[in-house]
Amino acid sequence: MILHIGYIFFSFIETFSYFILALAAVRLVPQHYLKEISIVSFIVAFLSFFMREAVDLKQIFPIIVLIIFTAFQLLVVKAPFWWGLIIAFSTYVLFFIIQTGLLLILTNTVISLEKAQSASIDQFIGQTVTAIVITLPSLYLFNKGIGYSADFTKLRFSLDTVIGLPLCILLFAGFGYVFIQNDLVMAFLALSLLVGILIYFAVKKERAYDFKSGK
Repeated sequence: MILHIGYIFFSFIETFSYFILALAAVRLVPQHYLKEISIVSFIVAFLSFFMREAVDLKQIFPIIVLIIFTAFQLLVVKAPFWWGLIIAFSTYVLFFIIQTGLLLILTNTVISLEKAQSASIDQFIGQTVTAIVITLPSLYLFNKGIGYSADFTKLRFSLDTVIGLPLCILLFAGFGYVFIQNDLVMAFLALSLLVGILIYFAVKKERAYDFKSGK
């Protein structure tokens, strides 16, 4: 019972850190959404426990979470559909690459990968470290004015976007497969390539963004 409560609690703080990252990444003030973040984080934490521990549906849980994160962008942030999907997807990928990198470090030092995949002290350590490593830098970069200037009023489907989005989806699917197979090194490499593509698009957009006119 204690492990089950711990699972939900530490999943909550882990999910909470994701939302801090997702909002800070697009220069939205996380403090303005604390109530909404808390409610959705608890829902995700409970679903995580139910689907992974109670009914063993961990394979489809990332898809469910991505839908929830997209819905948050649409209903709470009020982003248009495509922007909501892109923000949720890209920040989810960034979250995963950080978490995977941390797991590579932790499983070679202080915790067991096998134990970290179910309710255990090892898992709680990994979730706590993930939350700290994501939350503190996200808030620091936000306070420094560093982030992606999402223009919700328009979304241009250039050739780069048409090619890049399906490629990102394929890479993310590949990541999901190797992660389920417990191959953290390959998962980390797949995510690194994926984030590299996302950074490429972000840099191109930022270079074209006129901060004086907001266009």
